[in-house]
Amino acid sequence: MCVRCCARQPDGAGRVCVAIPSRVTRLCGMTVTVECFGIEREVSVALMGEPIAVGDYVLVRSGRHAIERIDRDRALDVLSVMEQFLTTIEAEAASEQRLGGATTGRGA
Repeated sequence: MCVRCCARQPDGAGRVCVAIPSRVTRLCGMTVTVECFGIEREVSVALMGEPIAVGDYVLVRSGRHAIERIDRDRALDVLSVMEQFLTTIEAEAASEQRLGGATTGRGA
């Protein structure tokens, strides 16, 4: 859970935002370029409370805002889990498509 936004909600229940670890590749004032899974994008660092450098990993929320720096090893661990998850989803979708859209029994 993102402490900067979700924990501030009055009821705090059921709210989760996803922040994606991304590597900083370029700095340009209050905007930086980050890379994640081979995709580069520009994000704002206006919400950052600490300086960052090229090569640092930051958590990017909503695809537009870096919200905090994250340790490299932790970032790589999270990205590895995300990649495994995405690979599983893609494999399941391909399998369902081959079967003509049949469900896997989950939630059906």
